[in-house]
Amino acid sequence: MRQGFRNAAAILFFVAAFSPAQALVIGVADPGQANSIPFGQTSGGFVYQQVYNATNFNASMNINEITFYNSTLPGGTPMTGHFDIYLSETTAQVGALPTDVPAGFPNSLSKVFSGTLPAVSGGRLDFNLLSSFLYDPSLGNLLMTVVSFDFAQQPNPLFLDADVNAGTIFSRRFSAGGGNSSIGLVTGFNDPAPTPLPAALPLFTSGLGALGLLGWRKRRKAATAA
Repeated sequence: MRQGFRNAAAILFFVAAFSPAQALVIGVADPGQANSIPFGQTSGGFVYQQVYNATNFNASMNINEITFYNSTLPGGTPMTGHFDIYLSETTAQVGALPTDVPAGFPNSLSKVFSGTLPAVSGGRLDFNLLSSFLYDPSLGNLLMTVVSFDFAQQPNPLFLDADVNAGTIFSRRFSAGGGNSSIGLVTGFNDPAPTPLPAALPLFTSGLGALGLLGWRKRRKAATAA
């Protein structure tokens, strides 16, 4: 019986090891709301910026992956060409991003991605960053800047999930526009893609149930004998 419980403990550890890590996702996809800029088309200009309210973050975090989602209008094709993504703290408030390109750009920002866009997989556009960015919310809001000078248009552009908020969660702006919008891309930070569980796991979990049932029967038989 002791060996059975050892096996059960090992199975529980095994299941925990394959459970997805806790992720931070900012924003909720609103039905009918999606944005093709900046990864589906570049009609917004060569610079896209989005600022995230520091109150979304409970503490400092090392950001090593950024994810956008493709569930509201699934399908579509990401743009070709070269993209650079930068992260930085900013004193700019949500809904009050400067309408011009930041002073000292891009040297004043930390480049975290450089290259062609990844493929959409499982309704996700995942960017594995060149290096981790340590974000400290006590230093200001988080600013993401996306830059691309390749203006090739897609016949079936990619649309990503967007959230229409009251300008308190995040806001966005395009270099081709003259103001800020409270519509922003739903964004995941360090949000791992679901990992398929090994095919043998159902056998392990059924074995765990069998061990529990066996133990219950033995306890019931002992109680009846007493």
